[in-house]
Amino acid sequence: MEIFFFDSPMMKEELLLAIEEFLNKSYAFNNVFSLFTLEEYQNECKYLPKWWENDLYRKDVLFYTVQLDKDELKRVINSFDLVDETLHFRELGVYWGKHDKTSYNQTVYHKNLLKSSFYSYVTIRNARTFSNIGHCLKK
Repeated sequence: MEIFFFDSPMMKEELLLAIEEFLNKSYAFNNVFSLFTLEEYQNECKYLPKWWENDLYRKDVLFYTVQLDKDELKRVINSFDLVDETLHFRELGVYWGKHDKTSYNQTVYHKNLLKSSFYSYVTIRNARTFSNIGHCLKK
C-alpha cells in the first residue's frame, strides 16, 4: 500500500466516498486504504503509551483501513497469547511493540498476524514511518 498526502476542501466523509468511488471504477480488485487528518494524527500522538518512546526491538502501527471490522480485529488480537509483546489500541490503529530480537520469531506478531482474518485490512508501518508521516502532514 502506498501513502498519499494531500489537502482537500472536502469534508472527510465526502472525501472517503469520492476515493472509494474512484478506486472502484478504476480497479477491478479490492482496494483498502486508511484515511485520516492531521488533527486525528496529532490527537493520536498525544495518547501514545509511554513504551512507544522506549527502545524496543521493533515497533509497528497496524493502521485501520476504512473497510476493516475493528471489533473483529480487537477480538482476534485479544485472543492471542502475548509473551514478549505490548499492544495499545487507539483510534487510528494498533500500536505493537516487540521487546527482544531473540524471541521475535516466536512472537504472535511474527507467527499469527500473517494468518489472521484481518491482515489484508490493515496497513502496517514501523515507528520511523509513523514519525515521518507526522512530519509530512505538518508540511
